[in-house]
Amino acid sequence: MDGMHSQSRVSLLAAVGSLIAALLVCGCAEPDRSGTVKIGGSSLMAPITEAWVKALKNKPHPLPMELSSDGSTSAIERLLTGELDVATSSRRIKTEELLTAQSRGVKIEESYAGFLIYTVLVHPSNPVTSITTEQLTGLFTRKIKDWSELGGPKQPISAVYRRVKPGEYDHFFERVVQRPGFRPDPADQGTVVIDNPPDILAKVASSPLAAGYLLACDLGQGAGVKVLTLKRTPDDKPAQPTVAAALEGSYPLLRPLYLYINRASPKPVRYFRDFVLGDEGRQIATNAGMVPLPKRRGEVDASRFTEMLSW
Repeated sequence: MDGMHSQSRVSLLAAVGSLIAALLVCGCAEPDRSGTVKIGGSSLMAPITEAWVKALKNKPHPLPMELSSDGSTSAIERLLTGELDVATSSRRIKTEELLTAQSRGVKIEESYAGFLIYTVLVHPSNPVTSITTEQLTGLFTRKIKDWSELGGPKQPISAVYRRVKPGEYDHFFERVVQRPGFRPDPADQGTVVIDNPPDILAKVASSPLAAGYLLACDLGQGAGVKVLTLKRTPDDKPAQPTVAAALEGSYPLLRPLYLYINRASPKPVRYFRDFVLGDEGRQIATNAGMVPLPKRRGEVDASRFTEMLSW
């Protein structure tokens, strides 16, 4: 009888184990929903984060969540003090912030949430249609000051910049143009500094010699401007600023977005992260114009994938 009883217990445990495994595989396993997951972060990511939260709240057994958008730096600080469980960020966490987390016993886990696309804009009458990334750097660091150097007319370039406040991180110059700390010279009459995206768009649309840059999510319908195609080298095929081109590695101007959780939290923060990085979360990101992180290295050229993750 004891032998039969033991065999029955083994069979029962095996059956339960198989059931749990099946639930996990099909995505039906429910998380422990003890406690509200508090999410905060980048205002740049707010529309996408709101879409993720809305989708999760529409599930049959919704995850209790609270969402705020007070900026990347504030969200990371609140994650370190325990006020937040999840922080979204348009910049990478700093070394000193990681050291603070370590001193407080907060175990930070970083994930790439995806990428936003930068676009380079000119007036529709400008004959220039494509530039290389090296020419892009020259254009916005003012080493190139005349359109004739880019295949256009012999006319001075009016470079239009977004105003960067003191202490503010500017990804375009830090990583895209690769000139950390660069700021346009106020005495340079060939530069214009503007506060917000709609005014940058309007300036380029009204100035035949202007060139500016915006995130694709700030471009809207792009009325009144022409968007340049880009290529890494003169021999490359020009690439449009699309999600598909970014995923295949041909469009190079991307801004990474990050997701940070405290993996020591007893709340279901991993469930939120896994949803964001899963098929449904990636589709929501794509619908919002964000480039989702490739699920597998095989989805993009290996060297391009490594380049994407080096930002």
